[in-house]
Amino acid sequence: MSTWLTTIVINSARIKLRRRLSQVQLVLDEPCGEQNLSLADIVSDTRPDPEESHRKRQIAKRPAHATSRDSSTCDKPVG
Repeated sequence: MSTWLTTIVINSARIKLRRRLSQVQLVLDEPCGEQNLSLADIVSDTRPDPEESHRKRQIAKRPAHATSRDSSTCDKPVG
């Protein structure tokens, strides 16, 4: 009888701990630290997004593809 009661108490304590830990909130807009930088400024990602990277690669491939296609047709004799 005590094992199921112990299990209930342990599970209920775990649930309370999970709820308490999940309620941590950070405000991204408030300045923090000596430099008055907001958390959003500190953790922002300045890399280009995947769509921008893909677009740049596609644009870079176009001239290489076009020149390789044109050079193969120039090697053939006309006539």
